[in-house]
Amino acid sequence: MKTTLYLVKNGRLSAVTRPGRGLSQADVLALLAAGPTATEQAHGLTTGVPPDAGPFSVTAKPAGHLVVTLSTPAGELSTLAVEQIVCTVAATAPGSPARITVVGAGRSIGPRDCPA
Repeated sequence: MKTTLYLVKNGRLSAVTRPGRGLSQADVLALLAAGPTATEQAHGLTTGVPPDAGPFSVTAKPAGHLVVTLSTPAGELSTLAVEQIVCTVAATAPGSPARITVVGAGRSIGPRDCPA
């Protein structure tokens, strides 16, 4: 099983798979905030999610809605960073596409779908 992260290349989302399995959604988001590996950086990949955005928590709500809570203000994230979080969490959600809301410091963004 692989883990899918959405990193950024040339200002656009790019799905990247890494080996690994059994990671929680919060752990996958921690990988996203940690940024690309050296190999991924060599391929031009970056992340807009700041390292201090974690730790993250992900809470399931009814009807396929997930809430991602950050440790930093959600309003300080770029649109691309929000899309990275939304798409990365959506990739970990089994079954139907999830609607995802990003929350941090009392500010809420979403619900959103992954645009990728």
